[in-house]
Amino acid sequence: MLAAMPRSEAENCIVALLRSSAPIGNVIFVDCLRGLPKPWSPEVAHRCLSRLRQEAAAPVTVPRQAAAAIMPIASRAIPRECLAEALASWPQISGEHHIDKVWIREIAAFIETVQLRKSLIEETRS
Repeated sequence: MLAAMPRSEAENCIVALLRSSAPIGNVIFVDCLRGLPKPWSPEVAHRCLSRLRQEAAAPVTVPRQAAAAIMPIASRAIPRECLAEALASWPQISGEHHIDKVWIREIAAFIETVQLRKSLIEETRS
């Protein structure tokens, strides 16, 4: 249904979900974020980054693992004005559990993609 909504209404629905305590790692939510027009608004990006940091720091659970699937989507969808926020410190993860290793890998790939985007933007401005 989000695809049929005007962009502002679709983003408002996503922001409401990101503000809630609903798990963000379910397939429907991941698909909604994937289908949201890019770049996302700064508000969607800010809320999503905040929730991703919360999920990364959370105890090991299946929804936490599924939430990692948002990282590659977010790395390409956050707007340029949110790149510095995206590159800010991420929670330290122990790496003791398989889900921790998934998050470590996804965060590293996320940072690499965001840094590349930032570099490309800076190069094209020169």
